[in-house]
Amino acid sequence: MQLTVEGQIIPALNQILSEFRVTKEYLRLICYHSSIVPEGREYLMASALWSGFEHDFGNGIHLLAPQVEHIVRMILKGEGVHTSNIDRDGIENENGLTTLLNNERAEEILGEDLLFELKAVFTESVGPNLRNEVAHGLLSDRSSSSVASVYSWWMILRLVVRSLYETEKDNKD
Repeated sequence: MQLTVEGQIIPALNQILSEFRVTKEYLRLICYHSSIVPEGREYLMASALWSGFEHDFGNGIHLLAPQVEHIVRMILKGEGVHTSNIDRDGIENENGLTTLLNNERAEEILGEDLLFELKAVFTESVGPNLRNEVAHGLLSDRSSSSVASVYSWWMILRLVVRSLYETEKDNKD
C-alpha cells in the first residue's frame, strides 16, 4: 500500500493538479452520474473526493468511510441480498461493513479483487481497519492522513470513475 501511494497515487495526483483544476462541483457531477453513488449522497461523496484533491485526506476519510459502507450495502441490496437483521427485541438493524463483506454472495457481486481490497483497507484488524477507526473516533490528526487514508481515497475515486465507463458501456449494449 505504501509503495502504491508513494510511487503512483501521490505523483499522479500531483500531476493531475498541475494540469487541471478539479472543483467540488465537477466531482459532484461525476458522483451524480456514477451508478455506485446512491441518490442523495452525491455532495457527501464529492466532498470526500475533493478533500483528496486538496491533500486533506484526514477529513476525506471521515466522510468516505461511512459512505463506502452505504455503497456496499446498496450494491448488495440491489442484488437481492438481505443487509439487515432483527434483534431479539424485534428491532431491525442494518449490518455493518464487516458483516456485509462477509456475506456469502459478496465475492460473486463485488468480485474477488474488490472484496479483498475493501476488507484489507476498511475492516481487517491486521490492516488499517479504517471503518472501525473512523466509526469509533480512534484516528488522530496524524493517523487520519495516513497512507491507508490516501489509498482508500484513490480506491473509491477509481470505483466512482470506473462506474461512469461501465454505465456508458451498458447504455451502448
